[in-house]
Amino acid sequence: CEDIIVEELSPASLLVTLEWSAKPHGSKWVAKQAEQYLLEEFTTIMRSEVFTKIPKLYLERAIQSDFIQ
Repeated sequence: CEDIIVEELSPASLLVTLEWSAKPHGSKWVAKQAEQYLLEEFTTIMRSEVFTKIPKLYLERAIQSDFIQ
């Protein structure tokens, strides 16, 4: 099930996935994969509507990442 969630990550599903995976019943592995997706697709996500809805914590982590720089 977690594999399917990660395979289906897209700019449209990223926010919901980040929110769900951070909950107590969520998945740390899915959270890690979603954050990696954010890094890999940062430019695309930055240009999408979802960008302004992503919690500040995730954006700060992404911007501080060596992957982005």
